[in-house]
Amino acid sequence: MAAESGSAPAAPRKRATALKPSRPRKPPRYPYDGLSGLWLRLPWWLHLVAAALAWPLCTEWLPRIPAREPTMAWLFHVAAPAAWPAAVALALITAALSWRKARTPAKKAKKRPAAARTPRRTKPAAAPPRQGEFS
Repeated sequence: MAAESGSAPAAPRKRATALKPSRPRKPPRYPYDGLSGLWLRLPWWLHLVAAALAWPLCTEWLPRIPAREPTMAWLFHVAAPAAWPAAVALALITAALSWRKARTPAKKAKKRPAAARTPRRTKPAAAPPRQGEFS
C-alpha cells in the first residue's frame, strides 16, 4: 500500500459530465406551449370527462373540505359552487379545440431550394496584433 518513492502520483479521473457546457434546448414543435399546450394536446373525450366532473366537484366535494382560514372558506364554500358553469363552458370549448386540432393534418415543412439557403454564420477571424503594441 505504500507508494513507491520514485513514481509520479496518479492523475485524478475525469468525470464524463464535469465541466461540459449544456446545449440550449430546442423550442417545442407544436404551436402551443406550457400548460395550455398540454391541456389542448389531451384527447377531446378527456375534456368532456372534465366537464362532466366539474359540477359535482364544485357543488358537492369542494364545499365539504373544512377550511379554517377565511379566504379558503370563501373559496371552497362560495366561489367554487358559483364557478362550475364557467368550468363546464371552458372544458367544452377546449374539447372543441382539441377535436379540431386532432382532425387537421399536420403541415409539412417546405424545403427551400439550395440557392435560397443562407450559409451558416462563422465567427470572424481574430485580427492579428498590431506591430509595436504589447498587451
